[in-house]
Amino acid sequence: MALKERLKNTFSWLWNSVLKSGSQWKEVHISTGKKPEPTMRRHSHLRAYGIRCKLLHLHDGKTTGMVSLRVHKDDIVKARQLMNEVRD
Repeated sequence: MALKERLKNTFSWLWNSVLKSGSQWKEVHISTGKKPEPTMRRHSHLRAYGIRCKLLHLHDGKTTGMVSLRVHKDDIVKARQLMNEVRD
């Protein structure tokens, strides 16, 4: 399970840092569509502290897809610090 999480985080970093560097929103967490609770908990926690964030439901039409948590680029440092407080 740790490998899967690490791969998701690495892909997320690569996607946001290299491929979408000009975007206003940065992906900070992703989970499967079948078990989106960890991402939803992080979203609620960040919103409680005034962090600008949103949930996106990603799917290809065939599967349940993924749930992505994205944070505004100006709030990314504070969001990373707050996300360390959330436990799965």
